[in-house]
Amino acid sequence: MPRRTAVVLSLCVTLIAIPGLLSAYMLWSGIYQINPAFDEWFRGAAPVLGGDWVVVGTMGDSPTTLPSEIRITRIDQTGAVQWDKHVTGGMASPNISRGVAASPDGGCVTVAEITVVGGFGGGDVLVTKWSSNGTVQWHRLIGTAVNDTRFYIVPAAGGGYIVSGLSWFDTYDLLHIVKLAEDGTWLWQKSFGDVDASVTSFGYSPLAATADGGCVYLGWRGSNFVVKLLANGTVQWMRQIDEDLPTPNHYYFYSVSQDPGGGYILVGEAEIDGLDRLWLLRLDGSGFIDWQKTMFVAERTLGYGAVGLDDGYLVTGMAAGNNWFVRTYLNGDIRWERSYEFAAGAALAANIVLGPGETFVGIGRDYRSRGGWFLRAPISSGIVGAGCFVSDTDCTVDSSIGNIVEFDSTTPVADGIMDIDYSPAVTVSNLTANRQIDCSEVNDEGFVMGDGFESGDFSGWSDVFE
Repeated sequence: MPRRTAVVLSLCVTLIAIPGLLSAYMLWSGIYQINPAFDEWFRGAAPVLGGDWVVVGTMGDSPTTLPSEIRITRIDQTGAVQWDKHVTGGMASPNISRGVAASPDGGCVTVAEITVVGGFGGGDVLVTKWSSNGTVQWHRLIGTAVNDTRFYIVPAAGGGYIVSGLSWFDTYDLLHIVKLAEDGTWLWQKSFGDVDASVTSFGYSPLAATADGGCVYLGWRGSNFVVKLLANGTVQWMRQIDEDLPTPNHYYFYSVSQDPGGGYILVGEAEIDGLDRLWLLRLDGSGFIDWQKTMFVAERTLGYGAVGLDDGYLVTGMAAGNNWFVRTYLNGDIRWERSYEFAAGAALAANIVLGPGETFVGIGRDYRSRGGWFLRAPISSGIVGAGCFVSDTDCTVDSSIGNIVEFDSTTPVADGIMDIDYSPAVTVSNLTANRQIDCSEVNDEGFVMGDGFESGDFSGWSDVFE
Protein backbone atom coordinates (compact mmCIF):
# COMPACT_ATOMS: atom_id res chain seq x y z
CA MET A 1 0.00 0.00 0.00
CA PRO A 2 1.58 3.33 -0.98
CA ARG A 3 2.17 5.62 1.96
CA ARG A 4 2.62 9.34 1.94
CA THR A 5 5.95 10.31 3.44
CA ALA A 6 6.05 13.42 5.57
CA VAL A 7 8.19 15.07 8.18
CA VAL A 8 7.04 17.67 10.65
CA LEU A 9 10.20 19.34 11.90
CA SER A 10 10.19 22.16 14.38
CA LEU A 11 13.42 24.09 14.96
CA CYS A 12 14.09 26.50 17.77
CA VAL A 13 17.24 28.47 18.46
CA THR A 14 17.21 30.23 21.80
CA LEU A 15 19.72 33.04 22.23
CA ILE A 16 20.08 34.59 25.66
CA ALA A 17 22.34 37.63 26.03
CA ILE A 18 24.68 36.33 28.72
CA PRO A 19 28.39 36.80 27.88
CA GLY A 20 30.22 33.57 27.21
CA LEU A 21 27.05 31.48 27.25
CA LEU A 22 25.49 32.36 23.91
CA SER A 23 26.27 29.03 22.24
CA ALA A 24 24.85 27.05 25.16
CA TYR A 25 21.25 27.89 24.22
CA MET A 26 21.02 26.31 20.78
CA LEU A 27 18.10 23.90 20.83
CA TRP A 28 16.23 21.98 18.19
CA SER A 29 13.37 19.55 18.26
CA GLY A 30 11.19 17.79 15.76
CA ILE A 31 8.37 15.37 15.07
CA TYR A 32 9.59 12.76 12.59
CA GLN A 33 6.55 11.19 11.02
CA ILE A 34 6.01 8.84 8.10
CA ASN A 35 2.23 8.91 7.97
CA PRO A 36 -0.28 10.78 10.20
CA ALA A 37 -2.52 7.69 10.19
CA PHE A 38 0.16 5.72 12.04
CA ASP A 39 1.04 5.64 15.72
CA GLU A 40 4.80 6.25 15.82
CA TRP A 41 7.06 6.12 18.87
CA PHE A 42 10.73 6.73 19.48
CA ARG A 43 11.75 4.43 22.34
CA GLY A 44 15.55 4.23 22.24
CA ALA A 45 18.44 6.43 21.07
CA ALA A 46 22.22 6.33 20.94
CA PRO A 47 24.88 8.85 19.85
CA VAL A 48 27.20 7.46 17.16
CA LEU A 49 30.55 8.53 15.76
CA GLY A 50 30.41 11.76 13.78
CA GLY A 51 27.90 13.48 16.07
CA ASP A 52 24.80 11.79 14.63
CA TRP A 53 22.08 9.93 16.49
CA VAL A 54 20.33 6.65 15.75
CA VAL A 55 16.78 6.46 17.09
CA VAL A 56 14.61 3.33 17.16
CA GLY A 57 10.97 2.65 17.82
CA THR A 58 7.84 1.40 16.15
CA MET A 59 5.09 2.53 13.81
CA GLY A 60 1.69 0.99 13.15
CA ASP A 61 -1.65 1.96 11.73
CA SER A 62 -4.73 2.47 13.89
CA PRO A 63 -7.01 0.57 13.83
CA THR A 64 -4.57 -2.23 13.08
CA THR A 65 -4.91 -3.63 9.58
CA LEU A 66 -1.21 -3.98 8.70
CA PRO A 67 1.77 -5.42 10.61
CA SER A 68 3.47 -2.84 12.77
CA GLU A 69 6.98 -1.90 11.69
CA ILE A 70 10.30 -1.54 13.47
CA ARG A 71 11.78 1.87 12.72
CA ILE A 72 15.49 2.79 12.67
CA THR A 73 16.31 6.43 11.87
CA ARG A 74 19.68 8.20 11.71
CA ILE A 75 19.56 11.95 12.48
CA ASP A 76 22.49 14.35 12.19
CA GLN A 77 23.48 17.25 14.45
CA THR A 78 21.18 19.67 12.63
CA GLY A 79 18.11 17.45 12.88
CA ALA A 80 18.24 16.26 9.26
CA VAL A 81 17.44 12.61 8.54
CA GLN A 82 20.36 10.70 7.01
CA TRP A 83 18.46 7.48 6.47
CA ASP A 84 15.33 5.75 7.71
CA LYS A 85 14.78 1.96 7.66
CA HIS A 86 11.73 -0.15 8.43
CA VAL A 87 11.54 -3.86 9.24
CA THR A 88 8.35 -5.87 9.60
CA GLY A 89 7.42 -9.45 10.45
CA GLY A 90 4.07 -11.19 10.81
CA MET A 91 0.68 -10.01 12.01
CA ALA A 92 0.55 -12.18 15.13
CA SER A 93 2.57 -9.92 17.38
CA PRO A 94 3.76 -6.30 17.35
CA ASN A 95 7.13 -5.59 15.76
CA ILE A 96 8.91 -3.11 17.97
CA SER A 97 12.41 -1.91 18.82
CA ARG A 98 13.27 -0.57 22.27
CA GLY A 99 17.06 -0.51 22.10
CA VAL A 100 20.04 0.61 20.04
CA ALA A 101 23.77 0.59 20.82
CA ALA A 102 26.52 2.44 18.99
CA SER A 103 29.25 0.32 17.37
CA PRO A 104 32.95 1.31 17.19
CA ASP A 105 32.86 1.69 13.38
CA GLY A 106 30.24 4.47 13.43
CA GLY A 107 27.31 2.14 12.85
CA CYS A 108 24.95 0.64 15.40
CA VAL A 109 23.33 -2.56 16.62
CA THR A 110 19.58 -2.70 17.20
CA VAL A 111 17.43 -5.18 19.09
CA ALA A 112 13.78 -5.70 18.19
CA GLU A 113 10.87 -7.98 18.95
CA ILE A 114 9.58 -9.60 15.78
CA THR A 115 7.36 -12.44 14.57
CA VAL A 116 8.67 -14.31 11.53
CA VAL A 117 7.93 -17.53 9.70
CA GLY A 118 10.44 -20.14 10.77
CA GLY A 119 11.13 -18.46 14.11
CA PHE A 120 11.46 -20.12 17.49
CA GLY A 121 8.11 -19.13 18.99
CA GLY A 122 5.28 -16.62 18.96
CA GLY A 123 7.68 -13.70 19.07
CA ASP A 124 11.45 -13.69 18.79
CA VAL A 125 14.31 -11.22 19.09
CA LEU A 126 16.13 -9.81 16.07
CA VAL A 127 19.59 -8.34 16.67
CA THR A 128 20.89 -6.43 13.64
CA LYS A 129 24.20 -4.73 12.90
CA TRP A 130 23.85 -1.63 10.68
CA SER A 131 26.68 0.22 8.99
CA SER A 132 26.93 4.00 9.21
CA ASN A 133 25.06 4.30 5.90
CA GLY A 134 22.23 1.97 6.92
CA THR A 135 23.41 -1.26 5.32
CA VAL A 136 22.73 -4.53 7.14
CA GLN A 137 26.07 -6.19 8.02
CA TRP A 138 24.83 -9.13 10.12
CA HIS A 139 21.80 -10.23 12.05
CA ARG A 140 20.91 -12.86 14.63
CA LEU A 141 17.54 -14.31 15.55
CA ILE A 142 17.34 -15.48 19.16
CA GLY A 143 14.44 -16.74 21.22
CA THR A 144 12.56 -19.48 23.01
CA ALA A 145 9.52 -21.57 22.16
CA VAL A 146 7.26 -18.92 23.72
CA ASN A 147 6.82 -15.18 23.32
CA ASP A 148 10.00 -13.15 23.89
CA THR A 149 9.49 -9.46 24.56
CA ARG A 150 10.77 -6.21 26.15
CA PHE A 151 14.34 -6.61 24.91
CA TYR A 152 17.01 -3.94 25.30
CA ILE A 153 20.67 -3.63 24.27
CA VAL A 154 23.73 -1.74 25.55
CA PRO A 155 27.38 -1.72 24.40
CA ALA A 156 29.60 -3.50 26.91
CA ALA A 157 32.72 -1.73 28.15
CA GLY A 158 35.63 -3.57 26.53
CA GLY A 159 33.61 -4.62 23.47
CA GLY A 160 30.53 -6.57 22.54
CA TYR A 161 26.89 -6.04 23.42
CA ILE A 162 24.60 -7.03 26.29
CA VAL A 163 20.98 -7.89 25.48
CA SER A 164 18.20 -8.46 28.00
CA GLY A 165 14.52 -9.26 27.96
CA LEU A 166 11.73 -11.60 29.02
CA SER A 167 10.18 -14.89 27.92
CA TRP A 168 6.47 -15.21 28.70
CA PHE A 169 5.55 -18.75 29.65
CA ASP A 170 2.01 -19.87 30.55
CA THR A 171 2.32 -19.37 34.30
CA TYR A 172 5.60 -17.50 34.81
CA ASP A 173 8.15 -15.29 33.07
CA LEU A 174 11.93 -15.61 32.80
CA LEU A 175 14.51 -12.85 32.56
CA HIS A 176 17.41 -13.41 30.14
CA ILE A 177 20.68 -11.49 30.00
CA VAL A 178 22.87 -12.39 27.02
CA LYS A 179 26.28 -11.14 25.92
CA LEU A 180 27.26 -11.09 22.24
CA ALA A 181 30.66 -10.38 20.71
CA GLU A 182 31.19 -7.56 18.19
CA ASP A 183 30.36 -9.96 15.35
CA GLY A 184 27.25 -11.30 17.05
CA THR A 185 28.87 -14.47 18.40
CA TRP A 186 27.17 -15.83 21.53
CA LEU A 187 29.44 -15.42 24.60
CA TRP A 188 27.28 -16.19 27.65
CA GLN A 189 23.75 -16.10 29.03
CA LYS A 190 22.13 -15.87 32.46
CA SER A 191 18.46 -16.54 33.13
CA PHE A 192 16.48 -15.71 36.27
CA GLY A 193 13.00 -16.74 37.28
CA ASP A 194 10.70 -18.67 39.54
CA VAL A 195 7.51 -20.56 38.67
CA ASP A 196 5.95 -19.07 41.79
CA ALA A 197 7.06 -15.45 41.24
CA SER A 198 7.51 -14.31 37.68
CA VAL A 199 10.12 -11.74 36.72
CA THR A 200 9.03 -8.72 34.71
CA SER A 201 10.20 -5.21 33.85
CA PHE A 202 8.64 -1.80 33.45
CA GLY A 203 9.61 1.41 31.77
CA TYR A 204 12.00 2.20 28.97
CA SER A 205 15.60 1.56 30.13
CA PRO A 206 15.87 -1.22 32.71
CA LEU A 207 19.30 -2.33 31.40
CA ALA A 208 22.57 -0.38 31.67
CA ALA A 209 26.22 -1.15 30.98
CA THR A 210 28.74 -0.71 33.80
CA ALA A 211 32.32 0.54 33.68
CA ASP A 212 33.75 -2.90 34.56
CA GLY A 213 32.35 -4.48 31.39
CA GLY A 214 29.29 -5.94 33.08
CA CYS A 215 25.74 -4.66 33.40
CA VAL A 216 22.97 -3.81 35.83
CA TYR A 217 19.34 -4.78 35.34
CA LEU A 218 16.22 -3.44 37.00
CA GLY A 219 13.12 -5.58 37.31
CA TRP A 220 10.17 -6.68 39.40
CA ARG A 221 9.64 -9.93 41.29
CA GLY A 222 6.97 -9.15 43.85
CA SER A 223 9.00 -6.01 44.58
CA ASN A 224 11.70 -4.03 42.80
CA PHE A 225 15.02 -5.80 42.38
CA VAL A 226 18.42 -4.85 40.94
CA VAL A 227 20.94 -7.43 39.71
CA LYS A 228 24.58 -6.55 38.97
CA LEU A 229 26.58 -8.85 36.66
CA LEU A 230 30.33 -8.84 36.02
CA ALA A 231 31.86 -8.91 32.54
CA ASN A 232 31.87 -12.74 32.48
CA GLY A 233 28.22 -12.98 33.53
CA THR A 234 28.86 -13.78 37.20
CA VAL A 235 26.27 -12.27 39.52
CA GLN A 236 28.08 -9.75 41.71
CA TRP A 237 25.08 -8.78 43.85
CA MET A 238 21.31 -8.62 43.93
CA ARG A 239 19.24 -6.17 45.90
CA GLN A 240 15.53 -6.19 46.61
CA ILE A 241 13.99 -2.77 47.24
CA ASP A 242 10.81 -3.00 49.24
CA GLU A 243 8.54 -0.16 50.21
CA ASP A 244 7.78 1.51 53.47
CA LEU A 245 5.29 4.02 52.16
CA PRO A 246 1.97 5.19 53.64
CA THR A 247 -0.73 2.96 52.09
CA PRO A 248 1.02 2.48 48.72
CA ASN A 249 -0.84 1.07 45.76
CA HIS A 250 2.14 0.70 43.44
CA TYR A 251 5.84 1.51 43.50
CA TYR A 252 7.91 0.74 40.41
CA PHE A 253 11.32 1.72 39.13
CA TYR A 254 11.48 2.21 35.36
CA SER A 255 15.13 3.09 34.68
CA VAL A 256 18.59 2.36 36.05
CA SER A 257 22.03 3.62 35.03
CA GLN A 258 25.51 3.88 36.52
CA ASP A 259 26.71 7.37 37.38
CA PRO A 260 30.29 8.73 37.12
CA GLY A 261 30.76 8.14 40.86
CA GLY A 262 30.26 4.38 40.46
CA GLY A 263 26.80 4.36 42.00
CA TYR A 264 23.44 3.74 40.37
CA ILE A 265 20.50 6.09 39.83
CA LEU A 266 16.99 4.62 39.71
CA VAL A 267 13.80 6.46 38.79
CA GLY A 268 10.16 5.46 38.70
CA GLU A 269 6.92 6.13 40.54
CA ALA A 270 5.39 5.58 43.95
CA GLU A 271 1.79 6.20 44.90
CA ILE A 272 1.58 7.90 48.30
CA ASP A 273 -1.75 8.90 49.83
CA GLY A 274 -3.43 8.53 46.45
CA LEU A 275 -0.89 10.68 44.58
CA ASP A 276 1.59 9.32 42.02
CA ARG A 277 5.03 10.80 42.68
CA LEU A 278 8.31 10.55 40.82
CA TRP A 279 10.63 8.32 42.87
CA LEU A 280 14.38 8.99 42.56
CA LEU A 281 16.83 6.75 44.41
CA ARG A 282 20.61 6.34 44.38
CA LEU A 283 22.47 3.14 45.25
CA ASP A 284 26.17 3.12 46.05
CA GLY A 285 28.62 0.90 44.16
CA SER A 286 27.68 -2.11 46.30
CA GLY A 287 23.97 -1.68 45.75
CA PHE A 288 23.06 -0.13 49.11
CA ILE A 289 20.78 2.89 49.32
CA ASP A 290 22.56 6.25 49.50
CA TRP A 291 19.52 8.56 49.34
CA GLN A 292 16.07 8.80 47.82
CA LYS A 293 13.48 11.49 47.13
CA THR A 294 10.01 11.89 45.72
CA MET A 295 8.83 14.73 43.50
CA PHE A 296 5.30 15.83 42.79
CA VAL A 297 3.84 18.48 40.48
CA ALA A 298 0.11 19.23 40.67
CA GLU A 299 -1.04 15.95 39.10
CA ARG A 300 0.37 12.48 38.43
CA THR A 301 4.18 12.68 38.32
CA LEU A 302 6.24 9.76 36.95
CA GLY A 303 9.92 9.15 36.24
CA TYR A 304 10.91 7.32 33.04
CA GLY A 305 14.65 7.82 32.61
CA ALA A 306 17.70 9.18 34.45
CA VAL A 307 21.40 9.64 33.69
CA GLY A 308 24.30 10.66 35.91
CA LEU A 309 26.56 13.70 35.51
CA ASP A 310 29.67 14.73 37.41
CA ASP A 311 27.65 17.27 39.37
CA GLY A 312 24.20 15.71 39.52
CA TYR A 313 21.55 13.94 37.46
CA LEU A 314 19.22 14.49 34.51
CA VAL A 315 15.78 12.96 34.88
CA THR A 316 12.82 12.75 32.54
CA GLY A 317 9.26 11.70 33.11
CA MET A 318 5.74 13.04 33.09
CA ALA A 319 4.10 15.76 35.17
CA ALA A 320 0.55 17.06 34.76
CA GLY A 321 0.09 15.07 31.56
CA ASN A 322 3.18 16.33 29.73
CA ASN A 323 6.87 15.51 29.48
CA TRP A 324 9.03 16.75 32.34
CA PHE A 325 12.82 17.19 32.50
CA VAL A 326 14.65 17.82 35.77
CA ARG A 327 18.31 18.45 36.50
CA THR A 328 19.34 17.77 40.08
CA TYR A 329 22.40 18.21 42.25
CA LEU A 330 24.30 15.18 43.56
CA ASN A 331 22.00 14.93 46.58
CA GLY A 332 18.86 14.96 44.45
CA ASP A 333 17.86 18.59 45.06
CA ILE A 334 16.41 20.25 41.97
CA ARG A 335 18.68 22.53 39.96
CA TRP A 336 16.24 23.27 37.16
CA GLU A 337 13.11 21.76 35.65
CA ARG A 338 11.47 22.21 32.27
CA SER A 339 8.60 20.91 30.19
CA TYR A 340 8.66 20.89 26.38
CA GLU A 341 5.64 20.76 24.12
CA PHE A 342 4.60 21.62 20.61
CA ALA A 343 2.15 24.46 20.25
CA ALA A 344 -0.86 22.24 19.58
CA GLY A 345 -0.37 19.58 22.24
CA ALA A 346 1.68 17.74 24.82
CA ALA A 347 4.43 15.21 24.15
CA LEU A 348 5.50 12.17 26.13
CA ALA A 349 9.28 11.91 26.68
CA ALA A 350 10.01 8.22 27.07
CA ASN A 351 13.74 8.39 27.69
CA ILE A 352 16.80 10.59 28.06
CA VAL A 353 20.35 9.99 26.77
CA LEU A 354 23.56 11.97 27.17
CA GLY A 355 25.31 13.11 24.00
CA PRO A 356 28.48 14.85 22.89
CA GLY A 357 29.08 18.55 23.39
CA GLU A 358 27.42 18.78 26.80
CA THR A 359 24.00 17.97 25.36
CA PHE A 360 21.22 15.55 26.11
CA VAL A 361 18.50 14.03 23.97
CA GLY A 362 14.90 13.34 24.92
CA ILE A 363 12.75 11.04 22.79
CA GLY A 364 9.15 9.90 22.83
CA ARG A 365 5.80 10.45 21.18
CA ASP A 366 3.78 13.55 20.34
CA TYR A 367 0.15 13.04 21.39
CA ARG A 368 -1.36 15.36 18.78
CA SER A 369 0.39 14.13 15.64
CA ARG A 370 1.14 10.62 16.96
CA GLY A 371 4.63 11.03 15.55
CA GLY A 372 8.05 10.17 16.94
CA TRP A 373 9.43 13.10 18.95
CA PHE A 374 13.10 14.06 19.31
CA LEU A 375 14.65 16.86 21.36
CA ARG A 376 18.32 17.86 21.59
CA ALA A 377 19.28 20.46 24.20
CA PRO A 378 22.30 21.63 26.22
CA ILE A 379 22.71 20.17 29.68
CA SER A 380 23.33 23.61 31.14
CA SER A 381 20.01 25.09 29.97
CA GLY A 382 16.91 25.35 32.10
CA ILE A 383 14.71 27.62 34.16
CA VAL A 384 14.04 27.15 37.82
CA GLY A 385 10.32 26.45 37.84
CA ALA A 386 7.80 27.17 40.56
CA GLY A 387 5.48 24.72 42.22
CA CYS A 388 7.65 21.59 42.24
CA PHE A 389 7.30 19.88 45.59
CA VAL A 390 10.35 17.86 46.67
CA SER A 391 10.23 15.75 49.79
CA ASP A 392 12.73 13.65 51.71
CA THR A 393 10.09 12.08 53.93
CA ASP A 394 7.33 10.76 51.67
CA CYS A 395 9.52 7.86 50.56
CA THR A 396 11.32 6.14 53.44
CA VAL A 397 13.90 3.36 53.62
CA ASP A 398 12.85 -0.06 54.85
CA SER A 399 15.41 -1.58 57.23
CA SER A 400 15.43 -4.79 55.22
CA ILE A 401 16.30 -3.15 51.91
CA GLY A 402 20.02 -3.63 52.38
CA ASN A 403 19.72 -7.43 52.45
CA ILE A 404 20.92 -9.48 49.50
CA VAL A 405 18.05 -11.43 47.97
CA GLU A 406 18.97 -14.53 45.97
CA PHE A 407 16.32 -16.02 43.68
CA ASP A 408 15.31 -19.58 44.54
CA SER A 409 14.44 -20.80 41.09
CA THR A 410 12.67 -24.05 40.29
CA THR A 411 13.02 -23.28 36.59
CA PRO A 412 16.08 -24.53 34.66
CA VAL A 413 18.44 -21.61 34.02
CA ALA A 414 21.10 -23.35 31.93
CA ASP A 415 22.88 -21.32 29.26
CA GLY A 416 20.88 -23.02 26.51
CA ILE A 417 17.48 -21.72 27.61
CA MET A 418 17.49 -19.34 24.62
CA ASP A 419 18.46 -20.46 21.12
CA ILE A 420 20.31 -18.48 18.47
CA ASP A 421 20.07 -18.80 14.69
CA TYR A 422 23.02 -17.37 12.75
CA SER A 423 21.20 -17.73 9.42
CA PRO A 424 17.50 -17.18 10.01
CA ALA A 425 15.11 -18.62 7.45
CA VAL A 426 13.67 -15.15 6.95
CA THR A 427 16.48 -12.67 6.42
CA VAL A 428 16.48 -9.00 7.18
CA SER A 429 16.91 -8.19 3.51
CA ASN A 430 13.59 -9.90 2.81
CA LEU A 431 11.87 -8.02 5.61
CA THR A 432 13.22 -4.55 5.02
CA ALA A 433 11.10 -1.88 3.34
CA ASN A 434 13.37 1.16 3.04
CA ARG A 435 11.53 4.45 2.90
CA GLN A 436 13.70 7.52 2.80
CA ILE A 437 12.06 10.49 4.49
CA ASP A 438 11.45 13.32 2.06
CA CYS A 439 13.04 16.23 3.91
CA SER A 440 11.65 18.72 1.37
CA GLU A 441 8.30 18.37 3.14
CA VAL A 442 9.03 20.40 6.25
CA ASN A 443 6.41 22.32 8.14
CA ASP A 444 7.55 24.79 10.78
CA GLU A 445 5.43 25.26 13.86
CA GLY A 446 5.69 26.98 17.21
CA PHE A 447 7.57 25.43 20.09
CA VAL A 448 6.95 26.15 23.74
CA MET A 449 9.69 25.64 26.31
CA GLY A 450 8.32 25.45 29.81
CA ASP A 451 6.20 27.63 32.04
CA GLY A 452 7.34 31.24 32.36
CA PHE A 453 9.92 31.09 29.58
CA GLU A 454 8.19 33.24 27.00
CA SER A 455 6.98 35.65 29.68
CA GLY A 456 10.60 36.54 30.44
CA ASP A 457 10.70 35.17 33.97
CA PHE A 458 14.46 34.64 34.39
CA SER A 459 14.60 34.70 38.18
CA GLY A 460 17.12 32.30 39.62
CA TRP A 461 19.37 32.18 36.56
CA SER A 462 22.48 32.97 38.58
CA ASP A 463 21.88 29.72 40.47
CA VAL A 464 21.20 27.75 37.32
CA PHE A 465 24.51 28.60 35.71
CA GLU A 466 26.81 28.59 38.69
